[in-house]
Amino acid sequence: MNKYNFNVIYKYVNGLDTGFDEEELENDFEFMQKVIDYTNDKKMYNFCSDELKANPNFAVYLVDKFHEDLDFIQKVFYNCIDKYEEVDDNKEQTPEEREKSKGIFELYVLLYKYIKDEKLRLKIAVLINMECVFLNVSISMLKNSDELIPQGKELLQMGFAILVSEYGKHEHLMKYFANRFIDDIFETNKIDLEVLLHERFDTYQEVEEFGINNYLISLLSNYDSYLGDYIAKHLDILDVFKNQLFNIKLRWMGYIKKQQNQMSEEENNDKIMLKMIESCVTGSPTDFIDFYPYYKIISKRLDIWDKVCKCHPSYKDRTDEVEEDKLDYSKLSFLEELLRREIPSNSGNNNSNIIDIKSLRKKRIQ
Repeated sequence: MNKYNFNVIYKYVNGLDTGFDEEELENDFEFMQKVIDYTNDKKMYNFCSDELKANPNFAVYLVDKFHEDLDFIQKVFYNCIDKYEEVDDNKEQTPEEREKSKGIFELYVLLYKYIKDEKLRLKIAVLINMECVFLNVSISMLKNSDELIPQGKELLQMGFAILVSEYGKHEHLMKYFANRFIDDIFETNKIDLEVLLHERFDTYQEVEEFGINNYLISLLSNYDSYLGDYIAKHLDILDVFKNQLFNIKLRWMGYIKKQQNQMSEEENNDKIMLKMIESCVTGSPTDFIDFYPYYKIISKRLDIWDKVCKCHPSYKDRTDEVEEDKLDYSKLSFLEELLRREIPSNSGNNNSNIIDIKSLRKKRIQ
């Protein structure tokens, strides 16, 4: 049974005897949170004990709930921070100290999201970046540890799993980390979402039928599956793409016309053929395959990389390391067979008998 039922809350709010020690109640996170939720009155914060006001998780709750009142959330922030003693980096933190540090970090992230004071934003940004640098170093050290078996390094991928393990209970922090990872993926790999969508789909209606969230999750999962899993459970993270996708939709036909004008008839035919070949290899219209590593391997044997890049401009700037033994062999061999038959190499040395693309569709890899 809940220790603090509605009757206790009602009596406290109305100044009646609750049967509990008042100081105990005003020092209890759960109780004061319920009181504030019930009254929706930020003034109830004044009745909280100093110890509770110093609790970073309680401060996070208040900042998120009353974020429109900038004066109030800064007051909450300073009341918490003023009572926070930073732990000596040379000393190992206790579990309680570590949890408090996480709460402070989350408070920084949340406050930065809402406040307008540029000086304070700058100070907080510096603190956040310092913490992120420390985390990046920690993740890198763990991934490169001699104690970690090769399979473990592969499973860690970009390291989002480490953050889930360490900060999973802190929702605001996890969403912040997810956004940083997304930014890092797009910047490091020079990903142009508009180019990728046009490479994958013929019309924006196809994008919507496939599901833009499904596409983005599949794309990001190629770099870190734990990140993809987390985003699939917190789809609001993908809201950052809304404006960009709206503009891509508006420009869709204009983009196609521009590309057609820039491509020669031969290049345009190659692009059409590549799309048909890829649809055969994919098997299902709801499947997503990153063809880049397959093309990189096959292009070592067939001189077609320039043609592939003209049809997939995003591949030019990618520098991913590709290991053949990690690819799906059946898809790799089938794709190579189709490319060898259908796409002339730059050297002009390939091509056995040209085959009907309709017959290829019957050979789709399931």
